[in-house]
Amino acid sequence: MVQDDLDQYHSWRIAHVTRGDGHRTTDLELNTLNNAMRWAVRKRMLETNPTASRERYQSSKDVKHCRDYAPSDMEECHVVAGVLMSARPSETLGWQYLFEGLTGLRTEEILNLRMDARPDEPGGVMKDGGSLCVRRSKKSGRDNPYIEVHAGLKLALKAHKAWHRKRYPSSPWYFPGFEKPLEGPVDKSALTKALGRLFANCARNKKISDPKKRLPELKKKFTSHGARAFYVFVRRSQGATDAQIAYEINHVGGVATLEKVYGIAPPHWRNSKAAAISWIPKGSPAWKRIQS
Repeated sequence: MVQDDLDQYHSWRIAHVTRGDGHRTTDLELNTLNNAMRWAVRKRMLETNPTASRERYQSSKDVKHCRDYAPSDMEECHVVAGVLMSARPSETLGWQYLFEGLTGLRTEEILNLRMDARPDEPGGVMKDGGSLCVRRSKKSGRDNPYIEVHAGLKLALKAHKAWHRKRYPSSPWYFPGFEKPLEGPVDKSALTKALGRLFANCARNKKISDPKKRLPELKKKFTSHGARAFYVFVRRSQGATDAQIAYEINHVGGVATLEKVYGIAPPHWRNSKAAAISWIPKGSPAWKRIQS
């Protein structure tokens, strides 16, 4: 395998990619191949790794980090969730976004939560009400099976339970699919796609003169993973160390990759309560925008 082979694959990927321009997708897929090759060399199945010195197809300056798509504070987190909740088909996605911001859970972890769970099953709350059971999607060897039910999450759980009882009383899932709620949770890519459409509506609305006909919009691009970055941001503002946060969200790479993905915490936050972000919004919570 030579660089020309990889270039041919890159060209094929660009022609068949379904999201993005294909450059980063190619790099990510070749990273997986490179890891497999490294393992093969270590096990003496190959003498050399032909992908070790490959060229990258996306410039590092063009890479956007998930923290770039995160809310700036709890009020904005609720605004984003509220815009989703204001439309009947996307109410579930609004709850999903809010819960991801309040817990730092990955999409596949949040969608595993069930309303009928025992305290030791994903979605179950312990008797003291202080811990929510989850099932981690990535194994670190020190999995943390529970997350703290802090004040903001407690408030959201209570409101979510009332909403779920009204909208989807027969569905066991925290976040049921809109069209087939009994068959499973929403699709794992539905939230980020919905957020993308709301951001794209900004451009569409500029062409609509009648305010009553304008589409719901978000003036900044947000993503599902950006909600996880928001959790890291809030916990840092509250003085939590990166080691503690990595354990809370089951970040398998530890502190080093936490800094790479989410940036570095301002040192003065560790000794000051002035920067602390509350889990409870000052204004109306997102679910107030749900139409009866």
